[in-house]
Amino acid sequence: MRVISNMWKRLFQAVIGLTGIIETLLGLLIIFFAAYLQPYIDTGILPEPLYLRILGVMDFYIGIAYIYISFKPDKYYILNKGTCYLRLGLSGIFLIEGVWLLEAKGLRLIYQSLAVFDFFLFSIQAAYIQKTGETPPVK
Repeated sequence: MRVISNMWKRLFQAVIGLTGIIETLLGLLIIFFAAYLQPYIDTGILPEPLYLRILGVMDFYIGIAYIYISFKPDKYYILNKGTCYLRLGLSGIFLIEGVWLLEAKGLRLIYQSLAVFDFFLFSIQAAYIQKTGETPPVK
C-alpha cells in the first residue's frame, strides 16, 4: 500500500469531515422542515412530503458515513470507495436533471451546482484512493 503525505491526508480528512458534518445537519433540517421546504423546492404540495424526508434521511446517513471516513480513511477504505462511486452517480443524476429535466431556471442552476460539487467530492476521493493503493488488510 502506498502512502501519501501527512499534510494531504489531513486535508482530505478535513474536507470529508466538514462535508460529513454539513450533510448530516442538512439531512436533519430537511427531515424536520420538509413541509416548509416544499413550496421553495417546487415539488408540488402534498399533505406529507415523504420524498423530501427520505432525501433528508439519505443525506443524514451519507453525512455520518463521511464523518467516519474522516476519522480513519484507511480503516474505512471500502466505505470511502463506495461513497466515491455514489458521488459519481449523484453527479450524473444531478447533471441530467439540471440540464434536461427541470424547467424552473433556479432549480436547474441548483442541480447543476450540486453536480459540480458531487463531482468535486468524487475527484478528491478517487485521487485519495488511487494514491493510497489497494485495499488494506482487515485488522
